[in-house]
Amino acid sequence: MRHPSPAARAIRNNPAPTATTPVACLEEIQQEWHELSLRVGQLEADTNALEKENKALRFLLETIIEHRQKSHGELVMLLTGLVSKLPINDVGVIVSKLVEHQNNVSQFLAGTIKGTADAALPAPQILKTLEHTKRDLAAALKPEVDELVRLETPLECGMLESLATNPELFFSPKVVRTNRCFVKGHLPRERILREFGEEALIFFNDLTTDPKLNPRPKPDEIVLGFKCDFESLFQQNPTLLPGKRDGLVALYQKIQQSKAPSEKARGQKNAFARLSFLIELLHFYENQSTEAPDVIFAQRLPVLIEQLVITGSGDTLVQPEPVPERSPCQWEQSAPQ
Repeated sequence: MRHPSPAARAIRNNPAPTATTPVACLEEIQQEWHELSLRVGQLEADTNALEKENKALRFLLETIIEHRQKSHGELVMLLTGLVSKLPINDVGVIVSKLVEHQNNVSQFLAGTIKGTADAALPAPQILKTLEHTKRDLAAALKPEVDELVRLETPLECGMLESLATNPELFFSPKVVRTNRCFVKGHLPRERILREFGEEALIFFNDLTTDPKLNPRPKPDEIVLGFKCDFESLFQQNPTLLPGKRDGLVALYQKIQQSKAPSEKARGQKNAFARLSFLIELLHFYENQSTEAPDVIFAQRLPVLIEQLVITGSGDTLVQPEPVPERSPCQWEQSAPQ
């Protein structure tokens, strides 16, 4: 344990004398009271002047921010009008980004003063038109679905009705395989197993499995087709599929009707073409930034028009110009000399 040094002990034993503040007398207070009052009054006047100056500066800042909001909104509206006239694909995406930028700027400027933003910028006309188009396309899906159900297509009614409420299911792998099977008159293997069981496979041909090209396909990718002798084979096995035989025969008849060159089969194909095009068009408008327009307009639209307009094998899209009737004298005059 260390002991304090002699110098430290001396300082501790003899502390330095503290300075005492002299008390002002009454005469000194009376003499300085007038000057003190003047100083206090001057400070109050300066405080009032600063408050007025702060209010004026705040009013000026609010005016500048309000003018900035309005001018920026007008500039964005002008830009959206110009962009809407440009020959580019993703016009809606660019206009949406401009409107979003305007809203962010307005929120920031309003937050610096008021804390809340004013009314949002009115939507540009192109966005209103785009939203109206989307609603029209979505509303047009239900009649086409009802038409396919009425025509008794081989497609499952539950799957068709789900497309009216959730069109994006049209691009799922399961629905894509089902649609391809419908166009070709085939059926997915998973559907036959789900509705009729594995015993029903004897009435179908496996159109996917190939010993050389595709020896082990995935179970959900296998496509089946009714055998050519289905009717006789069905009569030879009366004990198979008890309780489900009528459903299998009805499915067979639907497949045959969809493949036949009849007006009903054509109506089924036309209704399916209209439904698929509406869904693809709606998907394009929902994803303009990632979807190319040439796929939907340059590739799908001409085929759809040709399928819906041409009614017979001998019809053509371009009608030949009629040859005007002429008399023999007119033919002789027009003939080269």
